[in-house]
Amino acid sequence: MNMKNSARRILWMIGVGLLLGWGGMTMAASPPERINFQGVLRDASGAPVVDGNYEMVFRFFGNGAGACDCGQANGSPGCSDASCQADVCAVDSFCCNSTWDFVCSREAEQFASCQACIANEEVLIDGHTSFIPVAVTDGLFNAALGSGSLTDGSGAGVYLSLGQLFRDFDVVYVEPQVNGQILSPRIRVESSAFTQNALHLEGKRATEFLDTTAAAQVKAGPLEVQGDVTVGGNVEFADGSVLMTARPDPPCFDNVTRFVDCGNGTVTDQITGLIWLKDANCFGQQTYAAANSSAAALGDGQCGLTDGSAPGDWRLPTAGCLPTVVNNNCGPADSEPATGEWASLMRDKDVCFDDIAFTGVAVPDTTGSGCWTEGDPFTSVQADRYWSSSNRRQALGHAWAAQLFVGGVVDSRGKGGAQYVWPVRGGNTRPWEQ
Repeated sequence: MNMKNSARRILWMIGVGLLLGWGGMTMAASPPERINFQGVLRDASGAPVVDGNYEMVFRFFGNGAGACDCGQANGSPGCSDASCQADVCAVDSFCCNSTWDFVCSREAEQFASCQACIANEEVLIDGHTSFIPVAVTDGLFNAALGSGSLTDGSGAGVYLSLGQLFRDFDVVYVEPQVNGQILSPRIRVESSAFTQNALHLEGKRATEFLDTTAAAQVKAGPLEVQGDVTVGGNVEFADGSVLMTARPDPPCFDNVTRFVDCGNGTVTDQITGLIWLKDANCFGQQTYAAANSSAAALGDGQCGLTDGSAPGDWRLPTAGCLPTVVNNNCGPADSEPATGEWASLMRDKDVCFDDIAFTGVAVPDTTGSGCWTEGDPFTSVQADRYWSSSNRRQALGHAWAAQLFVGGVVDSRGKGGAQYVWPVRGGNTRPWEQ
């Protein structure tokens, strides 16, 4: 039954945004995308309208790009919309003479001029017409907003559900239209019963979940994990260092040769267990400090490596046992005997724990007995000095270096000078124990 067009109608809202649900024993309630909207329709005399089914349309407006500060305390006199400001200040001069506070913002909600400013973007239309009108009895009605015919509003974006609407807008007004008559003022949608469960998802608190998207996340405080952690990638620390989730490839072995090319940019010495970088000239000549830093920063993807190693796995070889395995058949014999401090180094087993196991005019070949040639098993070996990590005890400004051009002589060099860099990792035996 239609309302009389000659009479002025009044809409009295007694419940807006009231959602009731029962989660049951599972405590995993999924809230319906509906708003229970209750009210009373009266005619011009104040009497309830005639019982019947009424066509109603509910339009939702949100604070889009044209949102203003009239709907909130802004800390200054007046607000950004002149029409809204004039209407509010006409009834409350404090809002323009002193400051636009919370009371002023609530007063603004009663004026159509302010509502057009605060929520000026029509987002969603919910029509309860034709086959789905709203029943009115003694003027009372109850409409489940979101259950009618939902169409996108004239504002930006596409919105076809209340869930989408409240996902993107924090200020939302609803404007009812009954039998073609728009009722005012618009009503702001406040929090509902289901917001009491907003901190939970499927019965769990929001803090119990991690974002599973590819977006980066930041955890400001400590993170405690009481269980196993499986990491599918590397762990990068705030200082830039990286913890590889997979350990580097182990040594490789065969039954014939001494030096085994592992096919991943490394060569394993089966006597010492040391894993050498196959490329003996990846870094060129560097100072002592730079050489140590380059070795420490070496990892998979550099210098031809595909071994899964990470920064911190590699280092410079120590020098204590440099002359212990020398292939003098490949060049002149060592012309400098091990005397003085160098002899002491040779006897120092702590220094020799995992040291370099070959040197000379040319390094050994794959068998360990012949003379090295390019690619057998190393590449780019230079007939020059290579740094060790060992300092000279009597002169800390010097470190020991191996000469690969005079039969395996090891001498000390000033750390500021430039020598070649040949990193190693691993090592599990002492040469003198062979």
